[in-house]
Amino acid sequence: MKTLFLLALIILAGCIYETPQAVQLSVKDFNSTAGTFEEKETTDLPEFKLRTETPASHTVKAVENIYDGCNGCIDFVAATAVSMRRFNPDLPYSFIVALSGAAKLDDKGASLEEFLGSRLSLYGFKAFYASAELNSKLRQFYAKYDLKATPIKGQGSIVYLQLITSSNAVPIVAVDRFYLHHELLRRYQQEKEKFHDPIFVPVVGYDQNIKINNPTLAGASYLDITPQDFYDGWLSEVNDYGPLFTWYVLRESDPIDEEEAKVTIRKDILLSHNVLKRELSEQQLKQGFITRKALADWLDDKEQAGKFRQSSVLFKEMIDERNINKVNDIIALEKEVIDTWALDQS
Repeated sequence: MKTLFLLALIILAGCIYETPQAVQLSVKDFNSTAGTFEEKETTDLPEFKLRTETPASHTVKAVENIYDGCNGCIDFVAATAVSMRRFNPDLPYSFIVALSGAAKLDDKGASLEEFLGSRLSLYGFKAFYASAELNSKLRQFYAKYDLKATPIKGQGSIVYLQLITSSNAVPIVAVDRFYLHHELLRRYQQEKEKFHDPIFVPVVGYDQNIKINNPTLAGASYLDITPQDFYDGWLSEVNDYGPLFTWYVLRESDPIDEEEAKVTIRKDILLSHNVLKRELSEQQLKQGFITRKALADWLDDKEQAGKFRQSSVLFKEMIDERNINKVNDIIALEKEVIDTWALDQS
């Protein structure tokens, strides 16, 4: 245990580095040995230039806490929104959620893959992936959307995060939620199994600890996680996409305009109405609440926004009291709005 902790500290210092093979990065090949140096205080600019050596410490400045604006948050959308808004702060969080594909109410895995595989380009962004190994689920995901990834493992994985973070981007990692609260939960060993589930969080810096932003907690813009807890959580097998699954995004173009977005969102809402007629999980109901609230916040038309706000309230009632069925009321409210969009687009 002590040896592992010391090794993690050495890793964070950037003194040891394994060069990944077949690297796919946007700026240049990640093939240099990383060193360390003292970084002078600078203002973070929304520009990305991949470094070849890591500062001894780095913190991404002015990372927002979007918890209050995300109404509970869909973790992978919220985490990626933090990363995207580094390069385009004019991109409203409500718009990101509304267009994410989560409004279709698919299960979390399908929603994640839809978001990463086909929706990021609608915001004008491209994702770059890394992982330790290709399990069957990750292999299928990469093949479906013709994606490539950087293989990372062991000591080099922490250095990879250091290089991306200190180059002004914000990587998103899949970690076991238990390790984010390890110090507290170890006091309650009999309860710990209940907390082992995957969560996606942005990495926003490092020094002697790893700094993450947890958008599912209020006031959690910068949380310090010990190297050992972070690495154990990142390696955890609770994530369906395998250990060390990571991505970061870079801006390539402007986002689609409002009318184009409405065409896509209308299709999502119509598909969700078919899903609503089946038995829904609590996670799907939460996606309904969060995405409808986001649509209400995004729309300029007050009447249309009001109907989606009512819809979000009905989803919340179904979450709080599972014996209540508000499906027909939800569909009726939403069809009033999206039918208007269809007329506007014809």
